[in-house]
Amino acid sequence: EADYNARNLVTSGTGTAFEVWRRGELLGKMSIGVPGRHNVMNSLACVAVGLHLGVSFDQIAAIMPGFGGAKRRFQTKGKARGVWVVDDYGHHPTEVLTTLHGAKSATTGRVVCVFQPHRFSRTQLLAQDFGAAFVPADIVVLTDIYSAGEEPIPGISGETILREVQRQTGQAVVYCPDFNALEECIFPLLRPGDLLITMGAGNIFQTGERIIERLTKNSLEAINMQHKKIGVVMGGPSAEREVSLNTGAAIVNALREKNYNVVGIDLDPPHFVEQLRENGIEVVFNAIHGLFGEDGRLQGALELLGIPYTGSGVLASAIAMDKGISKRLFASADIPTPRYQLLKRDLGMGAGVQQVILDEFEPPFVVKPSTQGSTIGLTIVQEVEELPAALEKAFTYDSEVLVEEFIDGSELTIGILGGKNPEALPVIEIVPYSGVYDYHAKYTKGATEYFVPARISAETARLTKEVAIAAFQTLGCSGVARVDVRLDPSDHPYVLEVNTIPGMTETSLVPKAAAAAGISFPELCERILLMTLER
Repeated sequence: EADYNARNLVTSGTGTAFEVWRRGELLGKMSIGVPGRHNVMNSLACVAVGLHLGVSFDQIAAIMPGFGGAKRRFQTKGKARGVWVVDDYGHHPTEVLTTLHGAKSATTGRVVCVFQPHRFSRTQLLAQDFGAAFVPADIVVLTDIYSAGEEPIPGISGETILREVQRQTGQAVVYCPDFNALEECIFPLLRPGDLLITMGAGNIFQTGERIIERLTKNSLEAINMQHKKIGVVMGGPSAEREVSLNTGAAIVNALREKNYNVVGIDLDPPHFVEQLRENGIEVVFNAIHGLFGEDGRLQGALELLGIPYTGSGVLASAIAMDKGISKRLFASADIPTPRYQLLKRDLGMGAGVQQVILDEFEPPFVVKPSTQGSTIGLTIVQEVEELPAALEKAFTYDSEVLVEEFIDGSELTIGILGGKNPEALPVIEIVPYSGVYDYHAKYTKGATEYFVPARISAETARLTKEVAIAAFQTLGCSGVARVDVRLDPSDHPYVLEVNTIPGMTETSLVPKAAAAAGISFPELCERILLMTLER
């Protein structure tokens, strides 16, 4: 039996605590700043030398916790986004196995080992020994051999070790022979809580350094999304085509500023699948307003194709687009919404239909298509004589028309971000100079004044955000939406509708609210994009 031994080892994070015994006598407790039994054994040698030179055990025990290991021996390169990146010089099978055991004891998360074999001759000689050297690792990534000036040996490469590992242990191994592409192989494998350890005697440490540098600047989700081809789908055949093209162009520019691989696609419905395939699209950022993009059809096609997309799903999009169904759901959830009637085109627009409306509503009241956005086809009827023209205008855009009580108070809108735990952005107050926030007031520069935050009390703002979030959740929305609200003369909020594809130019309402919350337009677009990972 050895003169010195360690007992009752406890690993916690980057350190190890243990008892030191000499010839059956307990000298005391000690801790070191590195994990692994092999490092504990090394520390026992330090104890033996120190005692031989006359240094007391207490002095040795006091100084050892400050030792964080030698360079390239389980050296922490950094921690970012929940990933701990470590480098180790180990390149012999025994070193690799021992170090990985230490790594496993140091974390409750997964161990991701990235190994660079050293020299062709050593790989050939020790190939079988490497077969079981990676057992403690949860994920193994192999790259090709660091030659150290040695000439290649035919048939010997990183794949030699790959075959042995698969033969002996059956472990899943990712083989990335191109050293320069190693980071792109690694990032999709990582998740928060992982310990990533680069191992080898060559230049593999550079990979860990680059990974920690990128993680410091971006989230794992953003880095992985930057590897995908993103299609911003815009335009299409709806009445809101021009608005959609402006939204899409702004999103493309913003995502490119954030280093995403993005292309704009002008929606051609009969050839949509071909458009996606020709461009190699892996994720869709939906910028289609109105028909196809906002009514669930685009979402349904993407669900069938298995392509992730931004915004709300099929059902929520279809419901939000239909103002009549939305209002029935608001009422069932006790969300305040103006009184309304729905009219079908086949009932006509004669005197009888008009009288039904006038029996329920006194001017002013609102007439608008049931499934259009951007206030297209909307009229605020101020006089009874205006009703026939208002109905004719609304029925031009839809077979169903919504007649709604006019709430005479401040007009507000609230941007909502998120899924299960949505966040309301600052409330925006809308003051059109014409008195009506119609298509012209929305899209004509200088026609409307906006106040962010709105000129309302803190309590009214709180209540307004509450009903906006309730409306968002009642319809099952996700990603981003804009909830339009009006206040009555007593400052009680009434929900008008939910827009699941709000305008997204830098001067649009949701970006204005985001800017007031300290979120830049490129950051907003990125947040919406990354929410596709939560679906």
